[in-house]
Amino acid sequence: MQTGHLSLRCACVIVLVASVVAVSQEAPVAAASEMSEFHVFLEKVYEAQVELVQGRPEAFKALWSHSSDVTIFGGFGSGEKGWDKVGPWQDWASAQFSSASYTPVAKSGFSTKSPSFCSETWRNSQSGAIVEGVPDAWLFRGSHPDAYAVGLTEIDSVGGRRSAFVTSPDSEPVGFATLMQVVDAIPDSGRRLKITAYVKSVAVQTRAGLWLRFDDSRGKAVVLENMEGHPIQGTHDWTAYELTLSVPSEGTRTAFGVLLFGAGTIYVDSLSFEVLDAAGARDDEATGVFSKAVANLDFEK
Repeated sequence: MQTGHLSLRCACVIVLVASVVAVSQEAPVAAASEMSEFHVFLEKVYEAQVELVQGRPEAFKALWSHSSDVTIFGGFGSGEKGWDKVGPWQDWASAQFSSASYTPVAKSGFSTKSPSFCSETWRNSQSGAIVEGVPDAWLFRGSHPDAYAVGLTEIDSVGGRRSAFVTSPDSEPVGFATLMQVVDAIPDSGRRLKITAYVKSVAVQTRAGLWLRFDDSRGKAVVLENMEGHPIQGTHDWTAYELTLSVPSEGTRTAFGVLLFGAGTIYVDSLSFEVLDAAGARDDEATGVFSKAVANLDFEK
């Protein structure tokens, strides 16, 4: 799916304009003053929206009520009520853009600065930079993967052109989803395997995390670490996360990935592995062997 254009309707502007016109019939001077103030407000909205599509939502958020009954409905998903949900929702929406442009589109017969302006178009300067679908060599699993979406984006990454993302289109999705790989390879027993991944989170409400697991020959999990005790929550820029597990004697295959529980979005990029010996030193030969078993860790394919 390409996200080249997104359109929103501002019916509230029409309502406000109608109210100002009604007042003008009774008090022309007061109405003119209110109209002037309304023009100033529209200018602030316009400037804040320009910031919004640059990935900077602060000015736009400042225009909103921060009360418990503030409500939003828009083109990015379901509605939200209460600033504790509306605020993070706007953070997430803004994070979908990078170096974008904002182009007002006037209704016929009105200028773009007119209060009758009720249509906007956002255009991402990297049109087609988001593609939904599971990346090559990866799996999309979990308790309720249908409640989530997965894909690749060129809008934000660490080292290369692209990163992967997992997101929840609904405000209260059930279960969890994970972007993962399972490989029939494992370092020798007694060694330790270290995984490093860069993760960025936006408005994660419940938890997200990097995970690593060793399975036995029957596919049963023997050892698992999934950051449950120290999860990723809220909004954070790219951060390197590491997990290290000792290889069990009964292990036959390795599984790893990132997971998302609940509302929010996570981005992942530049995964890597190291095999460590008993003393904690990197074993270059063993690391090279294991690294051949995994694929597309930078999401460039």
